[in-house]
Amino acid sequence: MGQSNFKKFLLLWNCLDFLVRTNTPDELQGRVWGFVGFLSQIGYVIAYGCSGILADRIAGFRGISVGKGAGIVMAVAGAALILLSLSIPFVKEIRRLEKQRS
Repeated sequence: MGQSNFKKFLLLWNCLDFLVRTNTPDELQGRVWGFVGFLSQIGYVIAYGCSGILADRIAGFRGISVGKGAGIVMAVAGAALILLSLSIPFVKEIRRLEKQRS
């Protein structure tokens, strides 16, 4: 992962941090951050497992190398993330959180 991609994750984590801290009562901060940490770590395990299996299946189905199958998985995942990021402004709950803090 390049350094510029790492910087993007820092920006995203900072936005998540702000939204969670400003919308969570002080007495629940520890529980909420414990749960957020658990979800983020278990997500890596699930994502790596699923993407590996998917890359193998794509490679077998198309008759290509596993590396090319992994490339296809990464391209599709990237496109899905772009679509997800473009949809965020239209999510009413996120807009409501931002308006509560204004």
